[in-house]
Amino acid sequence: MAYSIFLGEFIGINFIIMSLAFLFNKKLHEKAYNEIAENSTLWILVSGTTFFFGLLIVFTHNIWSMDWRGLVTLVGWILLVSGILRLCFQTKMMQYCKKATMKKLPHRLVWVMLAVGVFLLYASLYTIY
Repeated sequence: MAYSIFLGEFIGINFIIMSLAFLFNKKLHEKAYNEIAENSTLWILVSGTTFFFGLLIVFTHNIWSMDWRGLVTLVGWILLVSGILRLCFQTKMMQYCKKATMKKLPHRLVWVMLAVGVFLLYASLYTIY
């Protein structure tokens, strides 16, 4: 349970800070997103990091439950699958990201990331053993 709490707090704080930084710096976020979608070296670095953290969470916290711990596992699987797709289908995924930028999809995902972060942080901080 202590590991679940650690991951919930870690992911929650990470998601909150990242999403707030993106919301306060929309132009910078959009510029960085476009640069990653056009630079294969940056793409591989981001994809590899996403894959690494997803694999780490899945191997150490594969708990499927109908509470916040299941959400931690789901985040791990999303990161893992996203990293694999980005690494294996680099060209297609880069094209998809360029199209998504035009539709403002990343800005919508930032709000989802903020909500998940707040929920995970709250749930993991107030968990009763």
